[in-house]
Amino acid sequence: MKKASVCITLLSLIFIQTATSATLAEVDSTHHKNTYLYSVLAQSGQLMPTWSFMREKYRTDGEEFGDFNSLSFQILKQTYGEKPIEQIFHFPRYGIGIYAGKYFRDTYLSRPLGMYGVFMGPILEWNRFCLNYCIWAGIIGNWNHYDPAKNNFNTTLAGDFTSHVDVGLQLNYKVSAHFEAGIGGAFTHFSNGAMQIPNFGINMLAPRVSVTYLPVHSEQKKIKRTLPKYVKSTFLDLAVYGGEKELPYPECDLDTAHNFFGFHYPQFGLTAVLNRNISYVITMGMGLHVGYDSSKNTRYRQADGQTVADLSFNAENLNLGIIPSLELNYDRIALVLQPCFTVYKHETTFKKPDFFGKFGLKYALSDNIYAGVQLHTFKLHADFIEFSFGYRLPLFVN
Repeated sequence: MKKASVCITLLSLIFIQTATSATLAEVDSTHHKNTYLYSVLAQSGQLMPTWSFMREKYRTDGEEFGDFNSLSFQILKQTYGEKPIEQIFHFPRYGIGIYAGKYFRDTYLSRPLGMYGVFMGPILEWNRFCLNYCIWAGIIGNWNHYDPAKNNFNTTLAGDFTSHVDVGLQLNYKVSAHFEAGIGGAFTHFSNGAMQIPNFGINMLAPRVSVTYLPVHSEQKKIKRTLPKYVKSTFLDLAVYGGEKELPYPECDLDTAHNFFGFHYPQFGLTAVLNRNISYVITMGMGLHVGYDSSKNTRYRQADGQTVADLSFNAENLNLGIIPSLELNYDRIALVLQPCFTVYKHETTFKKPDFFGKFGLKYALSDNIYAGVQLHTFKLHADFIEFSFGYRLPLFVN
């Protein structure tokens, strides 16, 4: 989670930098049609030994146990400034990608497959070169994951699917009117967000090469007209959320046991955040969070010879918190960063800290309705993944 926190900080700086350095010169107002590009990317490297399983395998089998290879195919849309936000972000590319990889070896061999969203924006351009930041986020499956009967020593991941987060830099060189070659590197993280245990995750920092095909000559004249003055507004975001996390049975030690088991605990609640758009990119606000954590004060009993958790409603599992909120917007998508401070909670058998954080994505389904997915964290560890649905109530417009 320390690596994920560094990534979130980097993303925030990128969004804020692009928001404050937009070109406003009135040069051209020609209509353009966004074009599609096609990229193939290859990556090879070694997994970072950030968890006990990998450190042990490196010691016994050698560091080559952590070698990996991956291949991606992307379909991207090149923007030309039809919308003000495209000018503010300096004409980015965005689209979808397909990911295939090869990890570990022998009985631990994994060939994960998945899909992800891509956002690529320029940092610096000169002559035929362009230095870009790249952000990927998606879902990966087909892991040879932890299984107490078949694969109980690979404690990196549990469950059929994981999240996929990738943040990196890429230097592109325009070889011709229809081809670009690229080289760069990225930090990549795979995790299931504590939806199943074990969940130590996979981290890697490795180089990457790419080839991009541009079917249409991309040197259309980009629109650089004066941006209309932003109309600031204040609104109330009301949302309900739900999720689930798995925690080990209290008598099970995740660091040493290979046949541990746990229970799934529902999580739900609601949030009310008073937000204000202060620019095309930045939204700031303050609100309240009311949550219910069914893993608190859990009692266990025996039923048919098995240990089961009593998940009946208990008012002592409620908590109340204050949420400062920052949203970094691109069109209908927003990166949401929310530190949360608990002001009321009942004493629990598991002493969760008074401070926790939420970060993730929010998508506007319409002007007033949105959906989101956010990761709850505390002490730089994943707690659970929140899926939310909300309504935006307009209040004031300047």
